[in-house]
Amino acid sequence: MIFRIIILCLICVSVAQQAVSQVAVTPSTTIEVIEGKRFYRHTVQQGETMFSISRAYNVSQQDILLHNPDAVEVLSIGQELKIPVPIVYEIHTVNRGETVFSISRLYNANINEILEVNPEIEQNEFRLSIGQQIKIPTIPLILPVTTTEAQQTEFVDPTNEFRIAFLLPLFLDDTFPESAPDPSMERDSEGRYRSRDGRFWIHQRSANALEFYQGALLALDTLREQGLNAQITVFDTMNDAERMAQILRSPEMSNTDLIIGPFTTGLVNQVADFARENEVHYVSPIAINVESMRNNPYLIQVNSGEINTVNPIVDFIATKENIHVTLIGNRAEADQTLFNAYRNRLRTVFDDNVLTVLQMRPDSLVQANRYLRGGLLNIVIIPAASEAFVNRITGQLRAASSNFQINLYGLEGWTKFVNLDLEYLYTLEFRYATAFFIDYDNPEVRNFLNKFRNMYHTEPTMLIGFDRISPLSYQFAFLGYDITYFFVSALKKYGRNFGNNLSDFRLNLIQSDFRFERIDPYSGFRNTNFKIYRYTRDYSIVRETVGD
Repeated sequence: MIFRIIILCLICVSVAQQAVSQVAVTPSTTIEVIEGKRFYRHTVQQGETMFSISRAYNVSQQDILLHNPDAVEVLSIGQELKIPVPIVYEIHTVNRGETVFSISRLYNANINEILEVNPEIEQNEFRLSIGQQIKIPTIPLILPVTTTEAQQTEFVDPTNEFRIAFLLPLFLDDTFPESAPDPSMERDSEGRYRSRDGRFWIHQRSANALEFYQGALLALDTLREQGLNAQITVFDTMNDAERMAQILRSPEMSNTDLIIGPFTTGLVNQVADFARENEVHYVSPIAINVESMRNNPYLIQVNSGEINTVNPIVDFIATKENIHVTLIGNRAEADQTLFNAYRNRLRTVFDDNVLTVLQMRPDSLVQANRYLRGGLLNIVIIPAASEAFVNRITGQLRAASSNFQINLYGLEGWTKFVNLDLEYLYTLEFRYATAFFIDYDNPEVRNFLNKFRNMYHTEPTMLIGFDRISPLSYQFAFLGYDITYFFVSALKKYGRNFGNNLSDFRLNLIQSDFRFERIDPYSGFRNTNFKIYRYTRDYSIVRETVGD
């Protein structure tokens, strides 16, 4: 017992001496926004410890270490620490009829921030009860990124040669085989295969990548006229992980300043790991799993997928008055993610008096028009990809449109359906959100088409191969131009570390309108700039604006 008392005394003396040795910490009042979050910038002084600093700023030591991993071992005099600004909450008591959306409007707060600090709301399927108390953050958790003076400095060395790598599934062995692919093919004087009408034969698997590269070359020509000095290397990735590994080990990939491609989902993680390890920005033209983007600040996602159109669509609908919203899902579809995202988001905005949620089977005899409301604008959302299902439901709505006012919302993929009656979409004033849209009346689009025709003696196409229409939301020639022109321009202007400026970088493009944001302070970027387009009753397609 005496031994235990002695040990306890020694511990107490040690703690007391540590407390005495600490000096009073003077908190910094300077706040900086770094990758979307607010931080105090603190410079460590003589005698300060992690404990005393955390007490001075009223922030846990764990939170400080999370943002300053170099401080885990020891603090040194003059070391700079990022101290997260504590969040201040206001408590709101829910009144009758209030939703998460209406409360966010009341406090001018972000819905996602409210949900982050009140996880029980989502667990309760976004239903609020009268008298329930919820936290309202009065300092945003995530703020728009503002550039520092250093970030605003443009890259000023035009003599520097940039290295840009295109990783494209060209499948050149298929497009230029040793033997003719079919009897109608014959070699020309240079040994290349042509069909009888004189056109080159292109394998179906090569078509998309070749068109992408054709657009990219036009962008590079324009950038060279603007003074670009770059070394371009193109790799044929095919769809082969081993081949990709060899490419990433090649000398040409060392010191690369920008990587574009591949289109193959299975190869994304290989390139993403290489980009993170070598600190080089990697632009993926295809949709990427969100988890692949976390903890990889060099990964850039151009096509964010349908799941990220949910918020823009619901926010737009929330501006409408005197409405009833009906969400209809296809129960037979294997992937219910999009339907669930709509349901959850809609429940943050509308209560059960305004919102009806249905899931039907394709063979269901239930008529969708049973849920329409007279005297109101009926908003019908169908996040389903089955053409047969969409055709059946829209047919029912078209028949009911003479008695009810209906606005239909769905997926951009519907515009590529072969058997869907377009008259349904125009009559129901169909709307969809997309990050890609080609306005053929735009002079820049016409200029691109003229250059494309003059250089390649053909037209950009929506085809994948020869026999089916692309379900994708973009044309590859336009996409190749936009991606190359945008990101090489950023590289040319800001240098290799252009990611520091990406959130604020804007250019006028021909198919896209990029606006990139991080998912969290440590993630890569994804395009968040979705626009809503409407089919009108006079058979045109127009871009929506709030208030229309």
